[in-house]
Formats: sequence, structure tokens, C-alpha cells
Amino acid sequence: MNRRALFAIPLAVLVACSGTDTTAPSGKQTSGPSLAISDGSHSGGNKDFFFLPPIVAPGSTFLQNFTPNGFLGSLNPIAEICLLDASSAGAVNPGTPCKTGFVPIAGGVKKFVPTGPEPSRLPSGLFDAFSFYYSNYKLPPSCVPSYPFYRIRVRVEGYPADKLGFADVQCVNNLLALWKVDFKNFGGGIRGTTLLIPFRIETCALGAVPGQSPCTFATVDPGAPEPTTVLAPTPPGAPPAGVTFPGGDTGTPPVTLTIQPCTTLGIPGEFGSCFTYNSNLGSEGLSQLATVFVCDVLDATLGLPQELRDRIHLHRKHNNDPIEVLPGAQTTLCPTSEAEGSFSVGRLMVALAHADWKSVRRQVFGLLAPKPLYARRRINLGAGGKTCCFSDFQFAEDRSIPIINYGSSLWSYQIDGTPPTDWFSSAASPFTLTGVAPFGSPNEGCTLNAAVLPTSWPASESTYLYARRTFALLAPATVRIGIAIDNDVQVYVDGVDVSDGLRVHEDCPSLDSFIFDVPLLAGSHILAIRALDRGVSSYLDAKVTFLPPSF
Repeated sequence: MNRRALFAIPLAVLVACSGTDTTAPSGKQTSGPSLAISDGSHSGGNKDFFFLPPIVAPGSTFLQNFTPNGFLGSLNPIAEICLLDASSAGAVNPGTPCKTGFVPIAGGVKKFVPTGPEPSRLPSGLFDAFSFYYSNYKLPPSCVPSYPFYRIRVRVEGYPADKLGFADVQCVNNLLALWKVDFKNFGGGIRGTTLLIPFRIETCALGAVPGQSPCTFATVDPGAPEPTTVLAPTPPGAPPAGVTFPGGDTGTPPVTLTIQPCTTLGIPGEFGSCFTYNSNLGSEGLSQLATVFVCDVLDATLGLPQELRDRIHLHRKHNNDPIEVLPGAQTTLCPTSEAEGSFSVGRLMVALAHADWKSVRRQVFGLLAPKPLYARRRINLGAGGKTCCFSDFQFAEDRSIPIINYGSSLWSYQIDGTPPTDWFSSAASPFTLTGVAPFGSPNEGCTLNAAVLPTSWPASESTYLYARRTFALLAPATVRIGIAIDNDVQVYVDGVDVSDGLRVHEDCPSLDSFIFDVPLLAGSHILAIRALDRGVSSYLDAKVTFLPPSF
């Protein structure tokens, strides 16, 4: 189509349409004509969607806002019209409802693509130098005098109807009336002619934040025989992020997907970048789970003890639904602390500063070993998560995982004797002996005592066990300490008695016989326990968990 043929079509009038959809397009009600055009050239519109002349005035600011070579040409957009419930220009605004429902324009939507590359800047009025969609509407031979205003809406299946934009057009009967149309607020057309409706959709138009860049857009066939990966927009040189569809999902239709950076999920203990995924998938999601990955979480957690890394998982947040912790997933697309090129003196210094001796050994080995020995990828922290659906994703501390579980290791302890006066404080050194909980002595009459007891605490009429264990928090939290004891117990956290003295307990031990809730700041903490056995059998075990999250 050449420019003369394309733009010689006169401005024309729209016709009323039939149907049952009378939902009002979204927008704020105003008292008069209020730029009843919603697109990237008008305030508040989708920054990556544009109507073109003759729907908008030839001097449109689209010339300054468009992105060269940013045309999103893989879509099947739908152009629709409806008759507005307004008899005068003063009654038309973005919230004006349809008198009759939206119906698709006959003939559908076509696409125009120029033969050459798009210019970086366009002369005013010349729009056939770049790609766009368009639809044609044959107007009726007369207007409806009482209701002369119509709304054109463009949408894409699977997305909200108001995702892209709309434009209002005033129907007139002759050329003189056409000159009186307020083209700052409306399009206009003369009865009996064909209206050309050109529009352009650019890369970020279907994102969760329409028109916000940077973004990545892709159309994926989940049923493809091989996996398909879509990369998220990341800064140059940054570790990759994105999503991998496993392939073979023949039960899911093609997916259109836009990925944009987000700031935060707003939950404690976040690590790595946040990304928003927006797609045409319904609530049923994918038949076969995809893997979302954010590789910079590996560098963000470098130097953390392994027990903290184990609590960091990918989280998914969708609107106001409860935040979901995703099943962990590994991906070879993420460079890891043991991948080729990831060993450096800088990373060695970070590991030394955090006293992460495992990472220190790994970095030293990587720097000194021959290249083939350390080029193999091995992921200690899974940098991905399995998901059926798309929304916002970020790594954070999984507060459903116990900080210290019953039966945990890494306890230091002393039986009887006189411990140092500050044995329960963070300033004291660990005890010489180390063991695995539970501590105790056998008793077939008690369920917990009848199980395996990794560390012996011989029973007597008056024997004390002093036990200590460190733990760490990535963010402030209230923790819950559960105690299983036979007989009595006193509990300290960071040198503070949280049990209000020695708590007395009779008969067989049971899990969570005593529970103490303690608010703590981020960082390292000491749990110290003084346990007393008064004969027959002895037992001590402890668990530290997060209180249920408030997000």
C-alpha cells in the first residue's frame, strides 16, 4: 500500500453497533470533553500504544514518543466499536458508558510493514515509513442525531479490554460540520465514507506496567518439542534472568509474555532482582511447569553460611493473593560460584570477610586449579523456581523452613559441672563437647525416649545439661522457640532469659511442651538452654521457627 492510497481516504463517520457488552471503559469521570483518546500520545495512556491520523490530529506527539523498530508485529489485535451514551460533546469523557455493546469491526485488522528500516525521526504527517496495524470501517449513509459519538477500542485476546487504548469519534453529516469537530478531543468523520483506523503497538504495551521499558516480549509455543527460554531485560554484563518452558506442553495454547523489572515484592530477606511477568495465560496456567530463574541471587548470597542459603527460595506474588514459595529448580543458564570465570580475588576477599571457609576453599581451589577441573557447573543454591503461572518473582528467605529443627546438629554442650558465669551470652565461647539433638537417656515408657537418642545425657536425681547453638536471621523477625524436655528447662536468647526462670515439667517429654516467642533483629544469635533432670529418664530437644508471615 503506498502513502497516497493509504492516506487519501477522507475522514469519515462511525456507525452505531449492536451487542450486549455495555461495560464502561475505565477512566475518571470529568465534566466536559477530556481528551477522549487513550494512547501513548495522550496523558495517562499506554505509552507503547498509538493511534495514527486520521483518528488523531496529524500533529500528534507520537512523533516524539514512538520507538524506532519497536513494532510488535506478532499479535492478532481486535478493533471494536460501540455507540456512546452521550448526546453532546460535554457528556463524553473516558468513563462514558456504551449505549450498545462493543462489536468487532468487520474485515478484521491488517498489518502494514514498510520495505526499509524505520527512521529514527519522522517528518510531520508521514506515517507510512514505519509499521502499524489498521482496520477499515464502512460508515452508514446517515448519523444518529441523538447519539453522534462512538468509541473505537483495540484489544488483544487474553488481556484486559482496556489494556491498550481507545479513541472517540464524532459523526457528522457534511464537510462544514466536520470542520467544527473538536479534534483535540475526538476524531471525526462524514457519513457514508470509509474510516481508516491505523494504530501501532510497541514492545512493552502488554507489560504489567504498560509501556514501561526495558522489557522483553516473546510469543512461545509451550508444545514445541524442545525447551524454549525467554531472557528478561538485565543490565549489560549482569547475570541472566528469565524463564524456560520445558516443551511438549501440547495442552497449552501459544503464550505471549512480557518481562519487566520490578522493585521489590515487599517481603523480608529479599535477594537478587525482582521481575514482573505478564501473559495471556488464564488462571489455569501451564500444564507443565516452567522454570523462572534469577541468576544474580548467586552473587547476592555469596558469603552467607550454607544454612542461610538453604532458606532462600524464589517467591511468587500475584495481586493480593498470598505470596507463594516456589519449589526450587536448578538451571545451567546461571553462572555459579563454581562455574568457569566465577573465581576471583574479590570473591575470595568477600568469603574471608564473612568467615565462609567453605567458599574460601572453593575460591582458592578455583583460582589455582587447571581450567578443566573447575569449568564444570555445579549449583549449590538453586537459582530458579517451578511455576504454572506468571506474576512477580524474587528470591527471599523462606520463613516456612525451621531455623533450627528438632533433631538438629551443631550444638555445643556441657553436662553438670560449673559452666562459665556468662555461658548463656553471645560473648561466651562454645562448650568443648559437640553433639546432635535430642539429648537424653532411654525409657521405653516414653515415646520420645524410646526413639534414637544421638547424644547421651545420663539420667539422675539431679543432673544439669547446658547447651548452646548459634543461628542467624536475614531480616528482623519474631521467632518461636519450642522445647521438648524431661524435666525442667530455662531458655536464653542472646543472654536474655526468655523463659522467666526455670520452668517445671513432669512426666514424659513431648514436642512443644513450652513455647516462647522472641522478637529479634537481623544477624547472628545465641540460643542457650539449661536443662534439669530429676530422675528416671532425661530428654532435651529444641526447635526455632518463624511466626507465620504477615505478608
